[in-house]
Amino acid sequence: MSTVLGSCVSRLNELRTYSNSNVFNEQYIGNGSFTNNGVDFNLSTPLNIIYYLGGIRYNDVIGDVIITTFSFYSSGYNSVDFFHSELIKLPEKENIISNSKIENDVFIDRQEKSVFNNNYKLEYINNLSELLNYAGGKSFNIINNT
Repeated sequence: MSTVLGSCVSRLNELRTYSNSNVFNEQYIGNGSFTNNGVDFNLSTPLNIIYYLGGIRYNDVIGDVIITTFSFYSSGYNSVDFFHSELIKLPEKENIISNSKIENDVFIDRQEKSVFNNNYKLEYINNLSELLNYAGGKSFNIINNT
C-alpha cells in the first residue's frame, strides 16, 4: 500500500451544514476520518482545516489564497511505474464542454446555376494560348501533339 499525494480545489463546502451559527464546529459535519466523511476538529486549526471525503484526506491551508492538498492510500496497485499526472490526448480540445454547433440555416441554390460552364465563350478564343488561359486550363483537357 502506498500514499498518493496531490493538490486540488477546496471541497470543504461539501461538508457544510445548514446552521447559521458562527461557531466553526457547528458549521461543518464533524468526526472526519478515512472511513467517515467530515472535518477532524481535533487536528484542525483556524488556518489549517483537515477533513475527509470518500476516504481521501484533504488539508486546506488558509492564507491570502486557500491551498488544498489531498492524500489517500492506494490499494491493489503495486507497480513502481505508477504515476499520477494529467493526461490530455488533444490539448487543443481542452475545456471544450459541448459538441460543435451545426448550422441548419444553409441555403442552397438549386437549378439556378449550371454545373458545367457554358461553352458559348469558346467562339471568342482565337488561338491555343488563349485556350490554355481560359479558366486556368481546368475546363478542357488540352494535349499538345506538336
